[in-house]
Amino acid sequence: MAIYSIKKIHGLALLIGVVLSTTNRGEYISQKKEHNHGPDINQVNACRVPKPVKKNSRTSQLSTQRIVALNVTGINQSTASALSALPSMTRLCQRTRRDAKTVLTNPNSLALIVLPIESKPCHRGENFYDVIVTQMKIEY
Repeated sequence: MAIYSIKKIHGLALLIGVVLSTTNRGEYISQKKEHNHGPDINQVNACRVPKPVKKNSRTSQLSTQRIVALNVTGINQSTASALSALPSMTRLCQRTRRDAKTVLTNPNSLALIVLPIESKPCHRGENFYDVIVTQMKIEY
């Protein structure tokens, strides 16, 4: 009876050792090595982060860094340590955008510029965009 040891990838990139043995007739008998622990909750939570990053990359017009930041905020420190590095997350976002062909818009005029609400008020409480337009009218 010949015995072969094989490593198999299962689920969240965890390695499980599988021992295969053959009978005299050449039939394979599989014997799995059972886990003696549960899944690491931090890795499970970290695996849930790339999905919304990809979804927001396809649908949102926000910058790459902003998308990554919005999806990473609110995660506890131990889960954050199991996440991919920041450059990897930004590359994931850029790759998803490139594959979906949803690039950021490049406006041709002031009327096409869309500012987020949190960027509109200036230090005096007025809308930032209105102040620029007013100053441009005064200068001309």
